[in-house]
Formats: sequence, structure tokens, C-alpha cells
Amino acid sequence: MIRNLKFGMGCVLAFAVYSILVIWRLESFSFILELMLRGVVSILIFFVGIVSGFKMLAKREFRGAIISFLFCLVPLSAFMTSGRLFDQKMDETILRANLIITAINKHYAASGHYPLSLEKLVPKYISSIPPTAMGVVSKHEFYYENESLKFRLAFEANDGIYCNFTPNNDWLCDD
Repeated sequence: MIRNLKFGMGCVLAFAVYSILVIWRLESFSFILELMLRGVVSILIFFVGIVSGFKMLAKREFRGAIISFLFCLVPLSAFMTSGRLFDQKMDETILRANLIITAINKHYAASGHYPLSLEKLVPKYISSIPPTAMGVVSKHEFYYENESLKFRLAFEANDGIYCNFTPNNDWLCDD
């Protein structure tokens, strides 16, 4: 019983570390480092679960073995599907940016020039400038540059990768 409790506490701790690493990715820290750390944590949880499951099977503790086998699959499946959350955040950020772009174009149509800053759009063309959807704990802002006859709207997607919008090129993200 004590051994099962220790295994359960170890899995909870490992899953907490895994959750922190997921938030770390969404806060735009180093993607490669984060990916390696999450991979290592996922593989460790997987092997600990497999080993514990086989030890419990040897002792005929079938319920504990099943729980061990099922629990060890959770971080691996989460690791393989975590890119979806990042894609959703990118889509939401583009939607928010499109609201800003519409407001910029309305300002241009009314005045004949692009605004000097995004704040010049509030409240006449947009109620407030939304943050990007890229952060979980902190909010990431859009970057705006007025280049007289055109403008550039940008945001940091992840680990120094920027996505830029210009009227001539639509959205382009660095590789």
C-alpha cells in the first residue's frame, strides 16, 4: 500500500512538472529546450508506469497494474497532441490582429494616413487594443510600425519567431 502511495505521489509530482512545462511553452520560452524537457519527463513517467505495472502484475495486484499502465500513457498522449493548443493560440491571435487591421484601415479611409500608434485607434475605431493570445500567465502585445505609406503589425509567436502583417504581404512568420 505504501509503495502504491509513493508511486502515485511521484506521478502527481511528475505530472505537475509536465504541466509547468506546457505553460512554459505557451509563454514563448525556448521551444527546443522545452520540447526536450517535456519529452524526457514523458518518457520517465511512461517507463516508471510500465515498470510499476509489471511489478504489480507479478504480485497479482491487478487494479494497481491497470492504473499504472493507464497513467503512464497520459503524458505521452498529451505530449503528442500539445501542438494543437499552440495552433489554437495562433489562430486566436490572428483573429485579434485582424480586428486591429480593420480599425487601421478604417482610420486610413477616414484620414488618408495610417495612425502613428495603435492607441490612436481607441475608442473611435476599436474599443481597446487586444493582447495576443500567446501568453497564459502574462499578456503579449502586438507591435506596430507606421511606415508612412504602409504599416506593419507583428507579434511574437514563439522563441523569437515573429509573425508580421503588411498590406502587401498579408501574414508572414519567420522560420
